[in-house]
Amino acid sequence: MDSTWPGKELLDITHLNSRAIVRINQQHPLLSGIYSELKALADRDPKEVDPADAVEDAVKLARKAKVTIDLLLMAYVKAESMGSSPEEDYGELRSDWGRFASTYLREAFKGA
Repeated sequence: MDSTWPGKELLDITHLNSRAIVRINQQHPLLSGIYSELKALADRDPKEVDPADAVEDAVKLARKAKVTIDLLLMAYVKAESMGSSPEEDYGELRSDWGRFASTYLREAFKGA
């Protein structure tokens, strides 16, 4: 669910029975910045795009997206390291996160 609230949180997750309700903060720099730019590019009609401009725009955006992914991973590592026993506290979460990310990515881009 898209949502907006002040603060640094990217996600607000509520666990209800066996379901998770996720609110995504549209004011977070990830969404208001790079994600909105990626979405705008992805939503463009290729027939209405000047190829010369599109290539330059796409390369700039790809570089920005790469930095964003790097920084998201670094932010996760930093958050993990704030605990007194990160391996105990987050080892299983890290494994599950990697496994689910792998599964979702393979499924999303199957045949692409």
